[in-house]
Amino acid sequence: MEFKNGKIDQKERQSLRLKAIEGPFIGLYEMIKEHDPSISFHDIVKIDKVYYVVYNEEKNPQKRTAGLLRHLGGQQIRFSLKKYKGTFMKDVKTICATVFLESVVSKWK
Repeated sequence: MEFKNGKIDQKERQSLRLKAIEGPFIGLYEMIKEHDPSISFHDIVKIDKVYYVVYNEEKNPQKRTAGLLRHLGGQQIRFSLKKYKGTFMKDVKTICATVFLESVVSKWK
Protein backbone atom coordinates (compact mmCIF):
# COMPACT_ATOMS: atom_id res chain seq x y z
CA MET A 1 0.00 0.00 0.00
CA GLU A 2 1.30 3.40 -0.96
CA PHE A 3 -0.03 6.72 0.36
CA LYS A 4 0.52 9.83 -1.79
CA ASN A 5 -0.60 13.23 -0.51
CA GLY A 6 0.98 15.39 -3.23
CA LYS A 7 0.49 15.82 -6.96
CA ILE A 8 1.45 12.69 -8.85
CA ASP A 9 3.42 13.93 -11.84
CA GLN A 10 5.45 11.94 -14.37
CA LYS A 11 8.45 11.61 -12.03
CA GLU A 12 6.22 10.41 -9.21
CA ARG A 13 4.54 7.90 -11.54
CA GLN A 14 7.94 6.36 -12.24
CA SER A 15 8.53 6.11 -8.49
CA LEU A 16 5.16 4.36 -8.03
CA ARG A 17 6.02 1.84 -10.72
CA LEU A 18 9.35 1.05 -9.07
CA LYS A 19 7.74 0.74 -5.64
CA ALA A 20 5.05 -1.53 -7.08
CA ILE A 21 7.75 -4.02 -7.95
CA GLU A 22 10.31 -3.38 -5.24
CA GLY A 23 8.00 -3.35 -2.22
CA PRO A 24 6.06 -6.57 -2.68
CA PHE A 25 9.00 -8.57 -3.93
CA ILE A 26 12.24 -7.37 -2.38
CA GLY A 27 10.81 -5.72 0.75
CA LEU A 28 8.43 -8.56 1.56
CA TYR A 29 11.14 -11.12 0.90
CA GLU A 30 13.56 -9.40 3.29
CA MET A 31 10.93 -9.17 6.05
CA ILE A 32 9.82 -12.79 5.75
CA LYS A 33 13.35 -14.13 5.33
CA GLU A 34 14.23 -12.59 8.69
CA HIS A 35 11.61 -14.78 10.39
CA ASP A 36 11.78 -17.86 8.18
CA PRO A 37 15.19 -18.49 6.58
CA SER A 38 13.80 -21.39 4.52
CA ILE A 39 11.59 -19.11 2.38
CA SER A 40 12.82 -18.47 -1.16
CA PHE A 41 12.36 -15.47 -3.42
CA HIS A 42 10.35 -17.73 -5.74
CA ASP A 43 7.91 -18.38 -2.85
CA ILE A 44 7.34 -14.61 -2.58
CA VAL A 45 6.73 -14.29 -6.32
CA LYS A 46 3.99 -16.96 -6.13
CA ILE A 47 2.02 -15.05 -3.45
CA ASP A 48 -1.00 -13.16 -4.83
CA LYS A 49 -0.36 -9.46 -4.20
CA VAL A 50 -2.62 -6.42 -4.59
CA TYR A 51 -0.95 -3.00 -4.87
CA TYR A 52 -3.00 -0.08 -3.51
CA VAL A 53 -2.22 3.57 -4.13
CA VAL A 54 -4.23 5.94 -1.93
CA TYR A 55 -4.01 9.47 -3.34
CA ASN A 56 -5.16 13.02 -2.58
CA GLU A 57 -8.07 13.66 -4.96
CA GLU A 58 -7.78 17.47 -4.65
CA LYS A 59 -4.21 17.42 -5.95
CA ASN A 60 -4.96 14.69 -8.52
CA PRO A 61 -8.42 15.44 -9.94
CA GLN A 62 -9.98 12.86 -12.23
CA LYS A 63 -11.38 13.44 -15.66
CA ARG A 64 -15.16 13.62 -16.01
CA THR A 65 -15.36 10.10 -17.40
CA ALA A 66 -13.82 8.69 -14.22
CA GLY A 67 -16.86 9.72 -12.18
CA LEU A 68 -19.16 8.01 -14.67
CA LEU A 69 -17.02 4.88 -14.65
CA ARG A 70 -17.08 4.77 -10.84
CA HIS A 71 -20.87 5.24 -10.87
CA LEU A 72 -21.28 2.32 -13.25
CA GLY A 73 -19.23 0.10 -10.95
CA GLY A 74 -16.01 0.15 -12.91
CA GLN A 75 -12.63 0.59 -11.32
CA GLN A 76 -10.23 2.94 -12.99
CA ILE A 77 -6.54 2.21 -12.41
CA ARG A 78 -4.70 5.52 -12.49
CA PHE A 79 -1.09 6.67 -12.79
CA SER A 80 0.02 4.25 -15.54
CA LEU A 81 -0.18 1.25 -13.19
CA LYS A 82 -2.72 -0.84 -15.14
CA LYS A 83 0.00 -2.80 -16.93
CA TYR A 84 1.02 -4.43 -13.63
CA LYS A 85 -2.41 -5.99 -13.06
CA GLY A 86 -2.16 -9.69 -13.75
CA THR A 87 1.60 -9.56 -14.20
CA PHE A 88 3.62 -8.60 -11.13
CA MET A 89 0.46 -8.18 -9.03
CA LYS A 90 -2.81 -10.04 -8.93
CA ASP A 91 -4.50 -6.64 -8.91
CA VAL A 92 -3.76 -2.91 -8.74
CA LYS A 93 -6.10 -0.43 -7.08
CA THR A 94 -5.94 3.34 -7.04
CA ILE A 95 -8.31 4.90 -4.54
CA CYS A 96 -8.77 8.49 -3.40
CA ALA A 97 -8.20 9.21 0.30
CA THR A 98 -11.86 10.07 0.94
CA VAL A 99 -13.12 6.74 -0.40
CA PHE A 100 -10.32 4.92 1.42
CA LEU A 101 -11.35 6.48 4.73
CA GLU A 102 -15.04 5.82 4.13
CA SER A 103 -14.82 2.27 2.81
CA VAL A 104 -11.67 0.77 4.30
CA VAL A 105 -10.77 2.54 7.55
CA SER A 106 -14.37 2.77 8.75
CA LYS A 107 -14.65 -1.04 8.61
CA TRP A 108 -11.77 -1.39 11.09
CA LYS A 109 -13.33 0.85 13.74
